[in-house]
Amino acid sequence: ANEIGVLVERTVGSLTLAGNLVSANNGAGIWLEDVVGPARVQRNFVGVEMEGFAALPNTGPGVVLVGCTGVQVGGSRAGQANLISGNEGPGLLIDGTGSGGDVEVVGNYVGVDRNAALALPNLDHGLLVTGCPTPLSGPTLQGNLISGNDGDGVHAQGCLHGLRVVANG
Repeated sequence: ANEIGVLVERTVGSLTLAGNLVSANNGAGIWLEDVVGPARVQRNFVGVEMEGFAALPNTGPGVVLVGCTGVQVGGSRAGQANLISGNEGPGLLIDGTGSGGDVEVVGNYVGVDRNAALALPNLDHGLLVTGCPTPLSGPTLQGNLISGNDGDGVHAQGCLHGLRVVANG
């Protein structure tokens, strides 16, 4: 197994990670660090088998964003959602330290199977946010289905301002 399924560091410009099966790694599934987009992470199955009904866990978080700017995970249109379930860490970890902001997590399935009928828990929080950079550019978590995880659905720590949590279920 890989240490990290997909690792992208110190990248500026257009980036798309789409339609990947990222599971059974000895660390995180997808890790983006110091990425300045526009960057899109869409239509990926992270921590599950290719049908999306059983866990095939990464031993760390499903998706990690560290110090990123201009990154969208998921999307509001049909077919843009990621399935982020079954991981041994949080489903998605956003570390805003050093970030320029403008990070959106929109319309994803976190902690459930592909039909949202059964729990496929991440063994930590569904979405974990640490450190929000500025009052106007903290992360936006909107329209995600977050259920069945072993920790909190959304857990924020060290965010003095800027975090927006809107219409998640």
